[in-house]
Amino acid sequence: MINLKECIKKLPEPIKKPIYYAYSAVPVKVKYNRHFWETRALIEESQWWSEGELYQYQCKELSKLLNHCYNNVPYYKDLFNAVEFNPFNLQDPRDIEKIPFLTKEIIRQNFGALKSTNFSDKDFISSNTGGSSGIPLSFYVQRGYSDMRESAFFDELWSRVGFKFDKDQRMVLRGSIINNKSGYEYRPGGKEWVCSTYFNDEEHFANYLCLLKDKKIKFIHGHVSSVCLFAQYLIEKNEQYPLKAVFGGSEIVYPFQRELIKKAFDTRLFSWYGHSEIAALAGECEYSSDYHIYPQYGLFELIDKEGNVITRPGELGEIVATGFNNYAMPFIRYKTGDMAEYKEGYCENCGRKYKILAHVQGRTYEYVINSEGNKISLTGLVFGQHFEAFTHIKKMQLHQREAGKIRIKIVPGQGYSSINEVEITQKISAASNGKVEVVSFDYVDDIPLTEGGKHKFLIREIE
Repeated sequence: MINLKECIKKLPEPIKKPIYYAYSAVPVKVKYNRHFWETRALIEESQWWSEGELYQYQCKELSKLLNHCYNNVPYYKDLFNAVEFNPFNLQDPRDIEKIPFLTKEIIRQNFGALKSTNFSDKDFISSNTGGSSGIPLSFYVQRGYSDMRESAFFDELWSRVGFKFDKDQRMVLRGSIINNKSGYEYRPGGKEWVCSTYFNDEEHFANYLCLLKDKKIKFIHGHVSSVCLFAQYLIEKNEQYPLKAVFGGSEIVYPFQRELIKKAFDTRLFSWYGHSEIAALAGECEYSSDYHIYPQYGLFELIDKEGNVITRPGELGEIVATGFNNYAMPFIRYKTGDMAEYKEGYCENCGRKYKILAHVQGRTYEYVINSEGNKISLTGLVFGQHFEAFTHIKKMQLHQREAGKIRIKIVPGQGYSSINEVEITQKISAASNGKVEVVSFDYVDDIPLTEGGKHKFLIREIE
């Protein structure tokens, strides 16, 4: 089925604008259906449940999902039978470790068989994600359920730092293309001032700053890389615009980006881990930058290279997710390609009995290969360090075609000089124990965003 929201975005402005305004006038109780309100009430109450109560909730939800999959999803019925897994006799969430992992390739090869047969065509909404290979992964989500539950989780998450969905305006910097002179448009349905992230020149950034001041906007929501470009503009102009929070998701967050945002907007970056496949969600605590995993959203696992489940804190593994929010095309034990590790215990600041996720390192391909053939994460090699050069760089991208050697593409900013080049070379060499060499710097006017409006920090052409 066609996504109505995406269709509306493509309409001519004279037609689109009245639709947005009409939607904004719809009462909140009507705009959000019962799935939103029930989920919102559940999160509000269950965030203070004990470890045992959350465990029981996950058992119940997982059992319901697995039963549905066996009865209504051909792919899972065949799979469960093949591995002799009985979904009607779930005793513990870890029982699903018997089920083989779901990968993007499996989804592509079994697309039709992964659709629930007890839904009509109108219940399916088409969605997609860019994926690690850059080849979009298409799938379906459940109309009137997946989106409403997703909204409820983000309503609770953002409320931790004072944001109110139906009252507060926000500036949005998330890959939109706005074809007008100002570079932005107002979408009253979500009280959003949506700004183009494909115009990164001074004229448009000046427009965005005027907009913030004019409308007294106190929240920005965007891809962190895009927000940081805007932040750099403010810093170069010796400007600071205080916000209540910057909401950043869909990209890996690096320490230098948090510093830029703090300096430009005098506030914190409030981030989360999630993805378009709506199978896992972890949001930052209001008292720290620790990611708290939502047990109400789905079952969260970490696995090692051999596919064994990791339970110990401090051990890096790939995130595997089973989502509770999509019965139209359920993802069970879905390999995300993202890497993270657990942190010891629960949060002492907020008191929630949610598992804590530490060191989210992003896709498994976000690694440079050193001269010995070993992986070094971008965080460890570059972005987890303090570089004076970051203050003078607008965009940066690493290219690797040969083990142990990288080329760096840079869009220089104000004050960039050969001193920064020396610093980058020396620090990368030191961080890799001399096993990664910067062989060249390529200075360009721009580095294009991906189709999804994100900035790719690494292009790696070797396995």
